[in-house]
Amino acid sequence: MGIEIMKKIGFVTLGCKVNIYESNALKNELIKKGYEVGEPTPFCDAYIINTCSVTNMADAKSRRMIHRLAKLNPNAILCVMGCYSQTNKEALELEGVDILVGNGNKLEIIPMLEDKLLDKALEKQIAILDILNHKEYEPLEVTTYDHTRAFVKIEDGCENFCTYCIIPYARGPVRSKPASEVIAEIKRIVQEGYLEVVLAGIHTGRYQDGSTNLSSLIQQILKEVPKLERLRLSSIEINEVDDAFIDLMANTKILADHLHLPLQSGSDAVLEKMERK
Repeated sequence: MGIEIMKKIGFVTLGCKVNIYESNALKNELIKKGYEVGEPTPFCDAYIINTCSVTNMADAKSRRMIHRLAKLNPNAILCVMGCYSQTNKEALELEGVDILVGNGNKLEIIPMLEDKLLDKALEKQIAILDILNHKEYEPLEVTTYDHTRAFVKIEDGCENFCTYCIIPYARGPVRSKPASEVIAEIKRIVQEGYLEVVLAGIHTGRYQDGSTNLSSLIQQILKEVPKLERLRLSSIEINEVDDAFIDLMANTKILADHLHLPLQSGSDAVLEKMERK
């Protein structure tokens, strides 16, 4: 009886904190299935690149990483997923790319990869959703973390459609993780010894689960997870900081008194051309 050799997956993440969260969720799933997941080396059986497309520079960085890994081990299976994949379906034709997966269905990359590992003669595979009409929140959850600060993705998508921004076309409409699942995840994180949590999303301030908005979600977290020592937010728009949020920040030391607010143009004409809301 032969000894089964553990398959090695080289994983690269480009872009934002949401991408990092989603990559960590996929890494956890792969490790559960018995794969060895780490940095790309010439000895990997497969590579996964979680790409970014927020700017032309991000697109170029994604393409360079694809080319680099295609050359690092031409015999390895090369999987490309994320925002660059979603907005550039032609990336499937790039040299070395075997699998292309967009956003909203990143978990599909695992069975596609496993099929390809079993039969390298399979044709190239693609799974790109009609993201502008996709309404479901993909249930990704991280179970292990690389740092002392744990990130929790609570929202996906953006509906602003600013003139300069590709994100609504890459991420689709706003979808939010149910508040009960957010709280359950944070409870588990705190039980595992993490004392600081960062709530993250593509447009975090637009979080909405029924009547629960971002401020009321934070209220629930503070009430139901009393052992949490610090709660932070990723970036949020100034017009989404409501009175309830300000009251929370003023009256609890757990919610960090720090916000990442984007500084927009001081020109009404420029803002109008940007179609900022």
